[in-house]
Amino acid sequence: MSSSRLPFIRGLTREMGGWGFFLCTYKDVRPGRGGEPVITVSLQDRTGNLRGRITTDAARLREEFDHGDFVKVQGRTELFNGRVQMLVDSIRRVYPDQDRGQGF
Repeated sequence: MSSSRLPFIRGLTREMGGWGFFLCTYKDVRPGRGGEPVITVSLQDRTGNLRGRITTDAARLREEFDHGDFVKVQGRTELFNGRVQMLVDSIRRVYPDQDRGQGF
């Protein structure tokens, strides 16, 4: 996967990979197939909102952030029901001192 910075949400298209900073405005944890948790999030930047899903390593990642946090997200986009969504590979709270050098 690419380690490049993603554009703002308005500029996202399907099959893009990379990382970005967002505000997590919604977080929901539910059991998925096989009992493993699945996390649904809403990510926001100054250009819009984006739905995100965490299906891999969700049990660990659920503790890395909460709604209302600024987060750094690594993932890839896909088209779902005609809209772009993010399949999140990793997510964590922003650490301003650490992330300032990357543009936060």
